[in-house]
Amino acid sequence: MGNTLISLILLSLLILIFISWLTTKTLKEGREALKEIGNLENKKK
Repeated sequence: MGNTLISLILLSLLILIFISWLTTKTLKEGREALKEIGNLENKKK
């Protein structure tokens, strides 16, 4: 019984780490995309 609890905790930790990594990755890419869009807007003016 104890082993299943430990494996569940480890699994949830891995999922949390994966989700946080995904969000930071997408946020970085989103910021870069916003910067590029801002640069294009400035060039139009």
